[in-house]
Amino acid sequence: MGRPVRATRPPYKYVANSRLMTLGGATTDWSVGDVVYGRPSLARDGSYAQYLAVDAGEIAAAPRTLSLESAAAVPLVTLTAWKALFDLGELGPAGTVLIHAGAGGAGTMAIQLARRRGAKVVATASGDGIALARSLGADEVIDHRTDDLAARGRFADVVLDTVGNETLERSYASVVPGGILVTIAGAPDDAKAAELGITAHTFVLDSNGPRLAEIAGLIDDGDLRPVVTRVLELDEVARAHRLIDSGRTRGKLVLRVP
Repeated sequence: MGRPVRATRPPYKYVANSRLMTLGGATTDWSVGDVVYGRPSLARDGSYAQYLAVDAGEIAAAPRTLSLESAAAVPLVTLTAWKALFDLGELGPAGTVLIHAGAGGAGTMAIQLARRRGAKVVATASGDGIALARSLGADEVIDHRTDDLAARGRFADVVLDTVGNETLERSYASVVPGGILVTIAGAPDDAKAAELGITAHTFVLDSNGPRLAEIAGLIDDGDLRPVVTRVLELDEVARAHRLIDSGRTRGKLVLRVP
């Protein structure tokens, strides 16, 4: 779930609705009123606050071509997909990647990033998520309800698991020897990975303003687009969490903070 944020700059900024409200005392390139976006550190509270203090390195200028609501949907899932695919997965243009839940928040951005890198993209989805994954650039979409993934054997250089549990357990058998499994939905079994001759990772996402600046450029150039399913008001936060817990949402939900 994302939210529009308005922010400030070093050493900390006070943010609400994605526009810089107050600047810290240090010299800065930011100005009050700048429209920014970011994934603030988990070390501080304030996810549903109207104003939030953030460090300079956690934000970047928001994509010019997006609304505040759409921009709010970008940082968490795109930074997650980037780190999983490229920093940890080492996905290259000659590689094949399997992305689980390709119609989900991280999955929708992972498909686009992997496609842009030149990799072959295989995604899992169901229902109308199949068409969505294809529209984002997946070369092949597997219906996880009816297709037998195990029958395909070991075909993916990189597997990105965003689901966990049984999906994670089945993912090991899809990775080629020497390949990499990255999960954001559980703890990998290192012994099982070693037995299969693969590497398995999980991670806690760090904030990364410079990378968000690069992502904003890709969005403004038309190379990436966020998928926003619904924008809800702040007092609908409980409903938003229920929708997420249903496991049937496409792309991202966004909370509008007054």
